[in-house]
Amino acid sequence: MHIAIFCHSIISDWNHGNAHFLRGVTTELISLGHRVDVYEPRNAWSVQGLIAEAGESALCAFERQYPLIKSTRYDSDELNLEHALNGADLVLVHEWNDPELVQRIGRVRKQSPGMIALFHDTHHRAVSSFKAIAGLDLHDYDGALLFGRSLAQLYERHNLVRRTWVWHEAADTRVFYRRPDVAPAYDLVWIGNWGDEERSAELREFLVDPVRALGLQAVVYGVRYPASAVRELNSAGIQYCGWLPNHQVPLVLTASRITVHVPRRPYVCDLPGVPTIRVFEALACGTPLVCAPWQDTEGLFDVGSFEVAKNGHDMQGKLRAILDDPAKAQKMVERGLNSIHRYHTCAHRAAQLLEIYSELMPSRSHAAIVASSAVASGTALPENLTGAQGASKESVKNVAYPARKRRSAHGLNIAFFGSSLVSAYWNGAATYYRGIIKTLSRNGHRVTFYEPDAFERQSHRDIAAPSWAGVRVFSPAATSEVLAALEEASAHDLVIKCSGVGVLDELLEREVVRLKRRGVLVAFWDVDAPATLARIAANPLDPFRVLIPEYDYIFTYGGGDPVVAEYRKFGARRCTPIYNALDPETHFRVAPQEQFRADLALLANRLPDREARVEQFFVKVAAEMAAKRFLLGGSGWHDKPFPNNLCYCGHVYTSDHNAFNSSAIAVLNINRDSMAQWGYSPPTRIFEAAGAAACIISDQWTGIELFLEPGREILTAVDGEQVADHLRSLSAKRCRQIGEAARRRIIAEHTYEERGRQFENALGLND
Repeated sequence: MHIAIFCHSIISDWNHGNAHFLRGVTTELISLGHRVDVYEPRNAWSVQGLIAEAGESALCAFERQYPLIKSTRYDSDELNLEHALNGADLVLVHEWNDPELVQRIGRVRKQSPGMIALFHDTHHRAVSSFKAIAGLDLHDYDGALLFGRSLAQLYERHNLVRRTWVWHEAADTRVFYRRPDVAPAYDLVWIGNWGDEERSAELREFLVDPVRALGLQAVVYGVRYPASAVRELNSAGIQYCGWLPNHQVPLVLTASRITVHVPRRPYVCDLPGVPTIRVFEALACGTPLVCAPWQDTEGLFDVGSFEVAKNGHDMQGKLRAILDDPAKAQKMVERGLNSIHRYHTCAHRAAQLLEIYSELMPSRSHAAIVASSAVASGTALPENLTGAQGASKESVKNVAYPARKRRSAHGLNIAFFGSSLVSAYWNGAATYYRGIIKTLSRNGHRVTFYEPDAFERQSHRDIAAPSWAGVRVFSPAATSEVLAALEEASAHDLVIKCSGVGVLDELLEREVVRLKRRGVLVAFWDVDAPATLARIAANPLDPFRVLIPEYDYIFTYGGGDPVVAEYRKFGARRCTPIYNALDPETHFRVAPQEQFRADLALLANRLPDREARVEQFFVKVAAEMAAKRFLLGGSGWHDKPFPNNLCYCGHVYTSDHNAFNSSAIAVLNINRDSMAQWGYSPPTRIFEAAGAAACIISDQWTGIELFLEPGREILTAVDGEQVADHLRSLSAKRCRQIGEAARRRIIAEHTYEERGRQFENALGLND
């Protein structure tokens, strides 16, 4: 479906809370496979205020945080409205638009029988400035979406529009969610604008005075605070921090032990029951909430989701009671989260909007709209969606994202963006990619691998262009080549961005997600999940964090349940480990070669988070066992001093890996620090060595027994001393027994044929 939205601004949330909700709903609609075009005036006052306070860079931050949303900024005298609305099925017009534009859109609607036009009001102007709303020409609109029953009743009472629907705001749970790993940094936070004297007295009574009396460590974020208001805050020991981008609000809420809601006077006196966006967002983040006097007249939230203070003294008592009673606070958090996730996410509102559209356009049934959305995105909408009178707690269910069920006798067209398929130079993932992709090709899928010409990999190719995959090489310095690669990839059924491309990673991660607008499934394949997760945990503003929920699938090179749990904490819809494996046709035992003969051989590139472990498990052992021969292969070690009995042979091409693994008495595996800490991360080298029936000695890590049995199929060591003990005790017969046992186990359980089935199962391709 083609949807057009006309709003004051979606790119700026400066003094413009409705942008939060619009961003969330727009993202959900796009994720369902609908085309959504957003239009806003170029010089909107919110944009001007944002630029004045935070500079032009703040607008760029919006693009990073909301990659699916594209906004067209127009000048009123140059907007070609007929062109913008050509082919639109549904048009949403927010109340803060120029009255002339509102009227023009209505006229286009009158002449377009295939279009539905809905007015959208999320403000109190209908009571605080009635003439401004009553003066809008809504005669040709199909109806109005109002963010509360009391506002809908006002529209109905004054016959402002044909029909009304209650369409509450909601939490964008792709952005607003609980972050249990964030430690509290202060007692209380309040996020909101001073209020143009609409709540100044209330802020003093329910915020400033209780914080002063309790001696709380408190912070306030917002705009349009006069100097006198800032002085009041400072006198109470409250830190005023100015404007806060909405995508950073969840981090601030999570870092606070409690928050408060102080509604503007019109929402208390004239529009009872309208909670405004901040209530939804605070509850979604799991922050205990206490409100100034306000009534949930529509029963939107479960009892106990928040507390309401009668007056300033009562607010002081409730804040103290919750801060002093963690169990009480936890119960509030659980009830609040339940209310949001069951009834009040932007996914719920997107579903309700589709129901309203199908009611108004019976020729396009709701079932057809749902079906087309599911085909485009793999998303199941809630059953029994609510009708025109708003959400029902009994009928609205949380939106789920099950695996997409797609079966095709002809397989899928799959595009990979990765480091390199044809070169293993400084690229340990090459063997993994080859095993996975060769299997997919055998299973009937068509794969194109897009890789950059970077790090001298193209001049160190170790395989020719394979018959089982197309390879496209692009120059990372040529923007046109990168864009051309993305454009070509958009014709595929599934586009996969792998981690560690090494160049343009941030751009590719963002642009691949944007391909969802064309109905393409997108996945992120993390070949170094421990490093990725450590990076985004350390930096709340890492641009990849907000993209995680946008990917239809997350696949990982390893990491097991700990990595899956961590990815889910960051909002991943689905996370599936696809471990390394063996390609028996590529890696097998060969005749030993003299150049690779050794008592212990190690194949490992020099990396900062592995070098100390190589020193401990390999170099020091060599120094202590002068009678033994040690062999090191891999890139980057040329300037490191080694004992005389340790031979460094440089980069070993993949064509020589079998000889390398078949020529030594034992082969050593050393995981990088992060993979050893997370566990469940068998590297490619283990499977290659097992394929050659090598006797493997590995550093010890959690989960190794899922792949090989320690003591029978592999030897493990907690330090260099145990490595040395193994070397002293090994006999030729024992080495053969361990190597053959490892080979049998890996061929039986851990080949890329099995990994291919796991990948297809994750996509829902197999019964």
